[in-house]
Amino acid sequence: MSPSKGASSGVRPSSGRVLVVDDDPMVARSIALILSAYSVDIVYSGADALARIGQGWHYDVILCDVMMPSMTGPQMFEQLAVSAPAAAARVVFMTGCALLPELRNFLERVSSPCLEKPLDIDALRALVDDRMRDAPSPVSERSA
Repeated sequence: MSPSKGASSGVRPSSGRVLVVDDDPMVARSIALILSAYSVDIVYSGADALARIGQGWHYDVILCDVMMPSMTGPQMFEQLAVSAPAAAARVVFMTGCALLPELRNFLERVSSPCLEKPLDIDALRALVDDRMRDAPSPVSERSA
């Protein structure tokens, strides 16, 4: 999947890049529309996110669902923390369910924020906007 350019609303800067990792295509596309002021890419699994980042793609914010088949968000995060710690620091988790104790413990242990689904659109935009302002410039960015 090639990177997609979001349409700018003129309200927020459009230079930031967001990766949405969610196994539910409707949720992922909705988030991309909400954040259309940025360049948003979508993948539907943690493995696809790891592959994309491993290929050198840079993202200022990585929005990751907690509960996904095959690889959970925390499992993806743990692998990312080893292979690309700077990218792991940009992960924001999302969940729509009551968490098992081990997942709750994981989220309390890491410094990544966690947004509850259904997502509060204004809170999502504000969090991403804040992260974009604080994001370091990448040394090099993969071009498509």
